[in-house]
Amino acid sequence: MSEAKHTLGPWRLNSVGPIRFIIDGTKEGWVVADLKTYHGRHTVEDMEANAHLIAAAPELLDALQHLSDVYEHIWVKMSDGEMAIVRGAWEVAAAAIAKAEGRS
Repeated sequence: MSEAKHTLGPWRLNSVGPIRFIIDGTKEGWVVADLKTYHGRHTVEDMEANAHLIAAAPELLDALQHLSDVYEHIWVKMSDGEMAIVRGAWEVAAAAIAKAEGRS
């Protein structure tokens, strides 16, 4: 697992208005993300869903990294077909980790 270069979690969502969502990422309340909708391009519901996804990013990355760490132990007793499914899932997770770490 590589050393985190991003603001460590947990991040939390703070709604500051009907069309603006702030993601805080530190005890001091430093802003990690500031989401706004302009000219009706996104609904408030879309923006709130995006904000929840962004706020969960540190936990999602942590979960994928843990799964990646145990990958080799998962498939030891599996059939070839089961191994292919696990390998495919691991490849998706590895790609997501690389993207989150700016390596893709």
